[in-house]
Amino acid sequence: MFNAQPIKPLNNSPDAAKFFADMSIPTGRKVLLGDASKLPAKALNYVNRAHDSIKYGIEKVAALHQDETRTEVSKHVVAQKIAHDVAREVEKSQAGLLALQDEFFNEGVKLIDEAFTLNEKRTAIHADIRGYIRELSTKEDGLARIREIAGKDLEAAAVLYNTPHYLLGLAEDTYGSISGDLIKKHCPEGAGCIAQSIDVGKAAAKYPKAISAVHRSFYNSALADKGNSRVEH
Repeated sequence: MFNAQPIKPLNNSPDAAKFFADMSIPTGRKVLLGDASKLPAKALNYVNRAHDSIKYGIEKVAALHQDETRTEVSKHVVAQKIAHDVAREVEKSQAGLLALQDEFFNEGVKLIDEAFTLNEKRTAIHADIRGYIRELSTKEDGLARIREIAGKDLEAAAVLYNTPHYLLGLAEDTYGSISGDLIKKHCPEGAGCIAQSIDVGKAAAKYPKAISAVHRSFYNSALADKGNSRVEH
């Protein structure tokens, strides 16, 4: 409906012009709002809603240039309303993505915990494994041996995963690196869920910036406030 009009803002500023130019093309929206094709399928609707709402919003604001029935002030009042509507849709998309982030994370943790559950009947063996890992941690080639053993033996990996780093004689960052590799090795599905959670979270983290840009670019706040102060008779 609005595609026939030039995609330019009411705000006469370089930042607003750049925002409208970027948001008028899919590539620009992907940078700001995330690329649905690179995110889990469950994120598709949330990301697409954000894309569509901003695209519709800038087209509608751009169309105000051709509306000869409105004053400059009233155009900014309308643009402010459009901005609020767009921001509300983007906020809904962000909320959906944040919920999805938690869903993937919780599922990943559940799968990983299940994969590395220790058999309570083998506590003596687990103590021996723990002691051996601690002994290896003091040797020159110990870290490589720990990685090799735990990479091949799920039980050894589970002992390492369920033991605090300081009880194994491992530095915290080293322990984190080894544990991460073991999760990918022994529980790839759980690792995949965690990776998806991170990707979705990164997309959601962009949305507050997008919302701020919408308000800065869609209207001049001074003119909109002036129009909103009008007293109706």
